[in-house]
Amino acid sequence: MKKSFIIVVSLCLLVACASKKSSTGWEQNDSAFEFTFRPPIDLTKSIFTSDLKLIIGGSLNMPKTTERTARSWTVSSLLLSDHEVTNKEYREFIIWTKRKAAADLLAKTYPEKRLQNGNYNEDIPIDWNDPVIQSELFIIENTIKVYNKKKLIFIIPCDKRNYGYPIVEAPVEIYPDTLCIEKEQMLGNDYHHILRKYWSDPRYDNYPVVGVSWIQAWAYCAWRTDRLNEERLIQEKIIDEKSIYNTTEFLIQLKEKMGNINVLLFPSFRLPTEAEWILATKTINNSVETDQLFAWDGFRITSKKGDYLANFNQYYLRNSDPFEFTAPVKSFPINGVEMYDLCGNVAEWVKDRSVSDSILKVIKGGAWSDSFEQLMTHKFDTLNFNMSSSRVGFRVAMDKIGTEFMY
Repeated sequence: MKKSFIIVVSLCLLVACASKKSSTGWEQNDSAFEFTFRPPIDLTKSIFTSDLKLIIGGSLNMPKTTERTARSWTVSSLLLSDHEVTNKEYREFIIWTKRKAAADLLAKTYPEKRLQNGNYNEDIPIDWNDPVIQSELFIIENTIKVYNKKKLIFIIPCDKRNYGYPIVEAPVEIYPDTLCIEKEQMLGNDYHHILRKYWSDPRYDNYPVVGVSWIQAWAYCAWRTDRLNEERLIQEKIIDEKSIYNTTEFLIQLKEKMGNINVLLFPSFRLPTEAEWILATKTINNSVETDQLFAWDGFRITSKKGDYLANFNQYYLRNSDPFEFTAPVKSFPINGVEMYDLCGNVAEWVKDRSVSDSILKVIKGGAWSDSFEQLMTHKFDTLNFNMSSSRVGFRVAMDKIGTEFMY
């Protein structure tokens, strides 16, 4: 009898508790606690992220050198492209920008070709022979009509959503300096007739883009972020199709309009910091050891078979690899964290500025024209953020967030 009484009392207490709110004012089964499970995003499935590799964060202690005092960094994990941005990858940015410029011009000129919001009606194919396009977007150079490169501009998004982009007061002219090789007189005249085609010839599609300034590299990062998030929203059926008007500003407005839609958008592509770049060269641990001067184990510049481990200037060594200029990306061995060409091929822009002058940005890794000493990971160079060179390219990075990504 006593046992039955205890059971009855216990049931009454449970019912009473279930009818009350908790001390916080929320019921334990309140819908506010519900969430929709989403599987991790497979980065290998997109052309914009398939090259990203996970770099595990850690601490770096860089010793004092003749160029700098000793430094200590704590670096968070990040995603980093395993190769330098290629001519083909950067050319896609140019093609998109050309189309955007032509569409905006046609919408401005022909009312019947624009939508109510003022955008060009993209269902109408762009007629590149239209007299307005020919007169406004093309110029004569050496008796040949070519696209006016000064019309290829990209506006880097403002920083209000912490995208990490540099604040730029004017649109960025994004076409590479295709004559930088000749201007710098880096190679003999025998090569100039070939290198003039370095940017446009399909044979050089898989070579690293050069002649791109620090600020142009950031513009590419912003554009690539837009294209990736556009792809994501199409997959989630939030938008129907690709558009030249699916920019960062549009995506922000869309999220605000739809009540902060429940779709994970990717962090922005960006340039890696110098510390992140150095971290990606460490093949064993995150410390700076005397037996790892480069982006691979040991202090040798050749393999045991005698093959060079990077593309650099071997002229004074009386030997050479097959490349007189840049090499196709991934031509040399991969390092312990699946990175190619961190040392050699082209030096790479990083986010950091010079300690002495904010206009000067840091370049890491050494290039095809440098001696092997410049390939050492503690070495660096600087260049004006608006200037470019035939020996400088870049690779992209992205913040790692939680466990939302599959690698």
